[in-house]
Amino acid sequence: MKRNGLTAAALAWAGLIFLLSSRPADDYETPQEWLDFIPGVEYFVHGILFFVLAALVLGVLRANWPKRGWLAGPDTVIFCLIYGLGDEFHQTFVEGRQATGLDIIADVLGAIVAVTLLLTISRFRRKPTESES
Repeated sequence: MKRNGLTAAALAWAGLIFLLSSRPADDYETPQEWLDFIPGVEYFVHGILFFVLAALVLGVLRANWPKRGWLAGPDTVIFCLIYGLGDEFHQTFVEGRQATGLDIIADVLGAIVAVTLLLTISRFRRKPTESES
């Protein structure tokens, strides 16, 4: 059941990112005005969105393919990169939106931070085996 829930959550989050990317640029101007004093806030938002996506995708990969081991981390980052590239391409068809490399960098950095943090936490929480004690 945990696997299905993680998969559903990852798909829902990816869908949310797609929906947010589908909105014309004009839709974001008014709500964003109160955050304009923060330089680069849009990249921070990209990083957070892809941090969550990476955390969910990593969970799906580790739950469904546990023997994949450490490769789940790079697989997750590559997935987020590909999804980010697709997202930026999709935005080229939305009124007032454009694709930018800085958005993709923010997406990948968010994914890298999530994977690094979660795998580090997982390593420290792991119980040592008899050969490690």
